[in-house]
Amino acid sequence: MSDRLRKLTSKMPLRVAFVFLSIFVFPLSFLVKKTRRKSPPNYREKMIDRLDAFTPEFRFEIPHGEGISWLTRRKFEHINITSADQFGFSIAAVKQS
Repeated sequence: MSDRLRKLTSKMPLRVAFVFLSIFVFPLSFLVKKTRRKSPPNYREKMIDRLDAFTPEFRFEIPHGEGISWLTRRKFEHINITSADQFGFSIAAVKQS
């Protein structure tokens, strides 16, 4: 299902894809996620996850270790993976002075 939807939305202009996904995909996915977890989903991060999943032009898949090594080489410290799910992960870090 998501592969067929991704083929459709990847050919759309980003604004059109955003409106389409906002109307048809986001509400259902938020409802499903909310019923599976006790804490409510973070709207902003989940919307970005969905856009990344359905607009492959902006989707890059890298392992956790590679992302951490990029930040380490650029002199970041206190590197933490803040979230990880089926659509990817988020990293937070502090730039050294």
